[in-house]
Amino acid sequence: MKAIILDESGFWRDVTDILSVVSPIIKVLRSTDNTDSQILGKIYKRMFDIGESLSASTISWAPQAAAVHAARWEYLHGVMHAAAYALDPEYIWVQGDWDEATQEGFVIVVERLSLWLEIRSSSDVQKAMTELTTSSPSVVSRISRAMQQYSRVRAQEGALSKPYVIQGAREMAPSMWWSTYCVHLPDIKQIAVAVLQQPAAAGAAERNWSVYGSIKSDRRARMKHAVADKRVFCHETLHYMDKLQNPLHEQAVVAWSDDESSEDEGGVENMLM
Repeated sequence: MKAIILDESGFWRDVTDILSVVSPIIKVLRSTDNTDSQILGKIYKRMFDIGESLSASTISWAPQAAAVHAARWEYLHGVMHAAAYALDPEYIWVQGDWDEATQEGFVIVVERLSLWLEIRSSSDVQKAMTELTTSSPSVVSRISRAMQQYSRVRAQEGALSKPYVIQGAREMAPSMWWSTYCVHLPDIKQIAVAVLQQPAAAGAAERNWSVYGSIKSDRRARMKHAVADKRVFCHETLHYMDKLQNPLHEQAVVAWSDDESSEDEGGVENMLM
């Protein structure tokens, strides 16, 4: 035991190497379970940074860790992660050039949600669901407007160039920022809010299944699925309303810029200087 504790070149060096690799990953995993914080775009950025850090690491087993990390991220991530990163106001002005995956994911999500929004705004929703596609003229027009509006956000036109708006991109929940400062850009704002409010993990679904199990128990086995679905919806809605009406409730905001392990963040502060 004494030899291990006093060993500066062996045991503790290995512990330090392990912690330098594992700590950022654990931080990401713990953050995904917080359903109040909107971190889908931040997950995309953080996982990319972890991969870059592992690739540049001098640790002997870092290449193997980087390969495992890359394979796992390739399996886990999807177009919504890419779109959330492109729409997250904390990164929207410090992204630089996108890679192909980010570009493709963002475009796909804008197309799908534009179609969804066009169907919802139709006077006959059932008919629109069967007739409209992403190639329909009205949908194409909505997609075009959304992309033009997004380019205006990237260019920081009008009030978006003001320092307090830029500062709010880091201090406000992402969807709240869009709802506050981008009212004049309704098409891309609706898409951004829908994307950024998506949970980053299945924890919320797991808890929802627990509620479903307590409502449709063995004693209520004859309850129809439609009735059980409505009761679960009412239960969760009432719970959410009660939380929002709490005077002490405050939207959780994940500020990755406060992470000491990140060397390339803080772009928002640099823009203000």
